[in-house]
Amino acid sequence: MNHTRWEKLLAVYRDLDPQEQARVDAHVRGCRRCAEALNAYRAMDDDLKSLRDPAPNSGLRRWFHARVTMERQEGWMMQEQRTSRPKRFAEVGLIVALSLVALLLVRFVLPTLSSREVRPAGESAVTGTLTPEPTPTLSTPGPGVADILANPPAAGERIELDAYFSGAGSLMLRGGPRPPEDEVLCPINWSAALTDRPLTAVLAVLNGRRSNVLPEGETWLVAVTPEQMQPGVRSQPQLPYHARLKGYLGEPAYGDCADAARIFVVEEVVEVYQENPPEASDAQILESYATWPRYHDAALGYSLPYPPEWEIEQLGDNAISIYPPEWPGYAVVERVHEGETHYDQYDPAAAPPLLQGVGWTTFQQGLAFDGAVDSQHLAGYAVERNAQPGEQNISVLLNGQGRTYELSLRYPLGFATQQSLLIACSLMVEGFRLDQLPEPSPTPPVKQELGQGPFLSREEVLARVRQERGEAIELLDAWL
Repeated sequence: MNHTRWEKLLAVYRDLDPQEQARVDAHVRGCRRCAEALNAYRAMDDDLKSLRDPAPNSGLRRWFHARVTMERQEGWMMQEQRTSRPKRFAEVGLIVALSLVALLLVRFVLPTLSSREVRPAGESAVTGTLTPEPTPTLSTPGPGVADILANPPAAGERIELDAYFSGAGSLMLRGGPRPPEDEVLCPINWSAALTDRPLTAVLAVLNGRRSNVLPEGETWLVAVTPEQMQPGVRSQPQLPYHARLKGYLGEPAYGDCADAARIFVVEEVVEVYQENPPEASDAQILESYATWPRYHDAALGYSLPYPPEWEIEQLGDNAISIYPPEWPGYAVVERVHEGETHYDQYDPAAAPPLLQGVGWTTFQQGLAFDGAVDSQHLAGYAVERNAQPGEQNISVLLNGQGRTYELSLRYPLGFATQQSLLIACSLMVEGFRLDQLPEPSPTPPVKQELGQGPFLSREEVLARVRQERGEAIELLDAWL
């Protein structure tokens, strides 16, 4: 193999697989000319990095990498060829000359061009007419997640892919017991998903946050970093929002995980397309809230705000549907039921019908949006209802005036979710008002006698706490 081809391999040294790197290292140790070329490439990288505008460096590097990668794939770089000494010198001289020309363009010509008159893309300097913009050729788009899953590489084979990372900029939900110190934890797929289109991992709904779900039948991978592969470590990968990543599938440490075939170990961020996700429009929606009209039902004694472009449909004497024209299937439905709904903690088996669903929790107005929305601080319940696959259905129950006011939110999950829709619905719930403030909720009387159990002994309680916490728990006091 002649020196010119060795020098091209040196230029993309960090992108070579370990066997190729070892071969190059062995050659450099015995070749003074290639060692000098390696030092020259490093000096060029340092010089380019010192420029004020780093964009040319990125473009030139992508072009050179794409060119050499294409040549390597064609196989001619790995073939031994005999080349005369004059031809070798000519090839080396050509490479050096092209490098110097590129460096001069980056340092002197491009800054001069950037200070001249700027025209719209494709506008001719002579006629002012629009001409087709040439297709950029500085980089070739890498394979996406769907491409990788369609043609899975061998386990451990290093590959590159372009993907969106769901965990960028998201406030992840924490909690859970301390992990075992001798166990490598499986990653959480929704919080570290690699996808071909953006996926919001955590959704702001009502006065809390809920995790999104990865849709069935879609293409996605789960990202982990080498730091997460340490036993007893619970962490999330720190990756850019949109980037080209280098790594491999088939890590044996995750062989027992549910998504073992999809777990992608990220070893390197090759190129960053966008560091952070686009700014959400929550602030704009909140600013427009002051101009929202209110729907008022004097007979049922309530009112609620709604976005001015949304439509209202009467569903009966005691129910209305308010929905956005662009998402008519996802509406806020207000229903009024006779009789108030309260939960008796001493009789959980007799839960009221409106609390019977997948699960429920208490709800309080005024906790969302940092108190920026004026509310009556009504208290009630948030109930999760059964929903179609790929959707979520939540009902908020508020009591007053001898009635139960139910506001239901139905919204899509996965790639179809719309955070702006959830923010608007949450504002409607926060702004819901009763014409008359409710009386304090009734408190069930305290029972003076214990039931038949079963009850846990003090030792059994301590054993369970120590098992869940993984810590040495000391009992300070206890009473009944």
